[in-house]
Amino acid sequence: MPPRSALLAATFAALGVACGAAVRSHIEDQARRDVPIAICQKPVSAADMDPAGKPLPQLYWSVLVTGFGGMGAPLAPTATDCAGNALIPAEDVRSMVLRKAAAAEDMTTLENADGSQVVWIRAAADPHRAAGPLAVVLALPTEIDVYAIGAYAGSSQHTRFESVKVGPASFLAAYDDACADVKGDADCESTVSFYSVQAGRFDPVARATTTRTQNGTMRDIGKVVFRLSTEAPTFDDKGMHLKEKLSVRDSSDDEVRRAQGERLFTYKDGVLAAAGESVWAQVAKP
Repeated sequence: MPPRSALLAATFAALGVACGAAVRSHIEDQARRDVPIAICQKPVSAADMDPAGKPLPQLYWSVLVTGFGGMGAPLAPTATDCAGNALIPAEDVRSMVLRKAAAAEDMTTLENADGSQVVWIRAAADPHRAAGPLAVVLALPTEIDVYAIGAYAGSSQHTRFESVKVGPASFLAAYDDACADVKGDADCESTVSFYSVQAGRFDPVARATTTRTQNGTMRDIGKVVFRLSTEAPTFDDKGMHLKEKLSVRDSSDDEVRRAQGERLFTYKDGVLAAAGESVWAQVAKP
């Protein structure tokens, strides 16, 4: 098996991490420059592990959230992530309320091949969505290291993460199935967001709608429902392909209009740029 440093470097290369960019030292040697450097660290004790030797949820909370006071304890209004950044994305600050630190149900992890994890902690919430630190973490027998961190907001129960290859680069894809949180034909929108890692930070580089529902009316028809659906995105050397279908249905659930198309998101200069607009924008809505 390759040494841990090689596996870790491969994982971070897959996520587009700029190795060594978060911490700079004039005396570090070449070996340190070959692998990512932790931006946050915390010693680990036996009390931080379960009987199988796996980290307990409170270990991740304690390293990623400043002022963590234990499970069930409220978070201070001034709480930040371990790098001093806000726990909630700026666009979600007004709607989110910091919550008490809870157990594993308030944490989502994506396991990487080298034993590290992508971890999302839900430190704040509104009725359907949550927000908190999104980080790349490696738990070792004596310490836990954080190599990249940012803030993410999405569905509390229906968010999942995936590492994807797009052209010459790789990204973390965050699928936010917000429409699964609503009942009936209520307006909703589900999305997929893509992140790269630069200088120890998760940076959003693209966002696309995967499902959308909107109620409205059409002349001579009356009440209608606009529904956008997509197939699972595919990835190749050109970028990401997203096939879309827009269906307009009347009150009897008969289809009165439809549109189809494919969006291409091409990779350039670290971002995914959409070529053309969604079919959602091509159909007039009230």
